[in-house]
Parts: sequence; structure tokens; C-alpha cells
Amino acid sequence: MITITAQAYRELAGYCVSKLPVEACGLLSGREGIAETCWPITNREESPTAFTMDEAELDMVLEEIERSGEELVGMFHSHPTAAAKPSPFDKEHIVFPCSYLILSLASGRPRLRSYKPQEGELIPERITIIYDK
Repeated sequence: MITITAQAYRELAGYCVSKLPVEACGLLSGREGIAETCWPITNREESPTAFTMDEAELDMVLEEIERSGEELVGMFHSHPTAAAKPSPFDKEHIVFPCSYLILSLASGRPRLRSYKPQEGELIPERITIIYDK
């Protein structure tokens, strides 16, 4: 299960919508396993069907997460025209031992799903959004 603050969810969704028609991507960090901070990262692919995080930005964000005393909780990207299900590309590029969140924008209403890496697969996990943090 992943827990995310309502503020972090709003920032994630807003960023993904702002990047249409291309996929957006980034990281989520926080304390005690709660995703509190959304870190947008440039998609070098500029594609509606693929993403590659800008390496310099990724390194900078990971350093800032460590410096702030937070921990990496999740990685996110959007699917502008597809369901919030991992693609073969997504499964092949599991890099971090954290939750993988996918925000589908295909239906006009954002739909967020989360997956946990397990033995090379991405297994669905529950998302809890907290509103009082």
C-alpha cells in the first residue's frame, strides 16, 4: 500500500495534465512511508507513449530528497491516452524499490493506480490519500 497526501496528489495530477499530450514523470518522497513531496522531472522523450527522466534532474532530485531527510516513496508517470496499467516498457525499466504510480488521462478524468515491484513484475497495490497532513 502507498499513502499519499492530497496536496502531493494534486501536484502530481496537475503536472501530468500540464504536460499533455506527452507523458509526464517524476518522483514522490516523504517520511514514514507517506508521499508528501512531488518532484516533477523532465521527460527527455517528449513522447505521448514513452518517457525517460532527465538524468541531471533525477540526480539533483535524489540528492535533495536525501538532504531534506525524506526518502523515496514512489515514482510516477502518466499515460495520456492509455489505461493506468504498466506497459511492457514500464515493466522492463523497474529501477527503484518503491511504488510505481501511473496516472491515466485517457478518459478525461485522472485515474491513479499504483504498483509494487516484485520479482520483475509490477503488482497492483492499494492507494490511500490523506487529507489532513
